[in-house]
Amino acid sequence: MSLANQISFAVLAVEGVVVVLLSIPLPAKARKALARLLTESAIAKQASVPFWFLAIFLAVNFADATLRQYKLSQQHHGVEIDSHHHHHVGYPINDMDPRAKLFQAQRNMYLTGSALFLLFVINVLRGLLVDIVRAETKLAALVAQAANNNRQVKQLLDENDKLQKGKELLAASAPADNFDEKVEAAVAAKTEILKKQADSNHRQYMALSDKYNELEKKYDLLKTRRAEEEGHNVVQAASKKDD
Repeated sequence: MSLANQISFAVLAVEGVVVVLLSIPLPAKARKALARLLTESAIAKQASVPFWFLAIFLAVNFADATLRQYKLSQQHHGVEIDSHHHHHVGYPINDMDPRAKLFQAQRNMYLTGSALFLLFVINVLRGLLVDIVRAETKLAALVAQAANNNRQVKQLLDENDKLQKGKELLAASAPADNFDEKVEAAVAAKTEILKKQADSNHRQYMALSDKYNELEKKYDLLKTRRAEEEGHNVVQAASKKDD
């Protein structure tokens, strides 16, 4: 195995571990810590250039392995046709068995292709994880704001009860002109403001809940596709080995 293919194999092994770490269900605190590591750390901020260099390196290796596999397939097919007509195999005596070369070329093609595919899968998983953590953070903030609004509503109701009692006492002792209208107008104004604020918080809460559910569905779909791709690669590698 050449040095480039050895590097591709090492990258594939590391990518497999990273995909597993990004795919397994983690507690909320662990997800937040991992999201901060992938977005706010110094390594993450400087990882854009190495990422594209690695993608180009794997793409070049994949193209080279694919071209080599195609050429060897054509040669192997030609030798089989010639041996069928002349009843002998035209392999060079001192050369390596072309079937072994073809197997190595196919192995290198699947290896580099899988590494390149996993590189972009990791990038997508990272983005989904960050979006989920941000949605959870906004959702927690909205829940806290809703609890605060409930406390304000309770406080406003208590103040309303006190105003009603004070109004009754004042009306019984020394009623003033338009006192009832002023008190009712003040209570109605505060109630309307609080109602508008509660409606706005409810709409934001529902929008973030929908976004959170959509991100969860995308995350589960990507994990399913990744599992199907790994199963397909294993079946192909096993069939090539049997051949």
